Formats: sequence, C-alpha cells, structure tokens
Amino acid sequence: MPYTKDQRLQNLIKKVAEKGKAIKFCVLGAGHGGLAMAGHLAILGFRVNLYNRSEERLQGVKWHGGIQLGGEIRGFGTIERATSNIVEAIEDADILMVVVPATAHQTIAETCAPYLKEGQIIILNPGRTCGTLEFRKVLVDKGA
Repeated sequence: MPYTKDQRLQNLIKKVAEKGKAIKFCVLGAGHGGLAMAGHLAILGFRVNLYNRSEERLQGVKWHGGIQLGGEIRGFGTIERATSNIVEAIEDADILMVVVPATAHQTIAETCAPYLKEGQIIILNPGRTCGTLEFRKVLVDKGA
C-alpha cells in the first residue's frame, strides 16, 4: 500500500529525530543568507556541506575551514565540505537547505535533480514564494 503524504512526512520527522545531531545538511548558496545558515547549523553541532555554483565564493570558507559568525549568534562553524561540485555537496546530505533568491530555484532544482536520493529533504529559503512550485515542477519533469 502506498504511503500518503502525511505518512511520508511522519516517517521523515521520525528519521530526523532519531539521527539528531548526526544529521548532515547541505546548504545550497553561499551568499549572505547561505553563509549565515551554514555557519549557524555548524555552530549548533550539525555536520554541514556548503555548495555554490561559483568556486570563488567558497575560497574564504575553504581557507578558514568554516565560517565565523558575529552578532546575535557568535562562534565558528566548521564546514565539512565547501564545493562547487553538486554531487560532492549533496551525496551524503540528509537535508538540503536551498538559500538562494526564488529566481534561482529553477536552476538549483535542475542542477540537483539528477543526483537526489530517496529520503533527502529539501527546504527552500525563502519558501513563501512561487519558487516552491517551480522547484517541484522541475523535479517532477526530471523524474526526481
């Protein structure tokens, strides 16, 4: 019997709760929001990969081995892998945090689609826009 959406969601929540801090995130986008998200998750103790389409944006993170946050949240978050290679970025991630403008959701979806694995969770930031509809359409069209 196929799962309903509610059953799938409950199973995902259970999986996440069981893994706790062992959950691995991949933050897609190394702009201000992506760097803040990746740094914060790492400071909280999660394992984090960081992806950006252009390697130049990742040089500082690679050089320092992570991200230093100041302000409301302070500390150094170690990044396991900072890369412009989408396969390397998402292959071992449980949760993908897409932190790019909604206008880039289609491109990120097209880039990720061939490499997504069953059970990976994708969260769009911002998620209140029509980017979520576009992201879903691309994944369906690509058979992901």
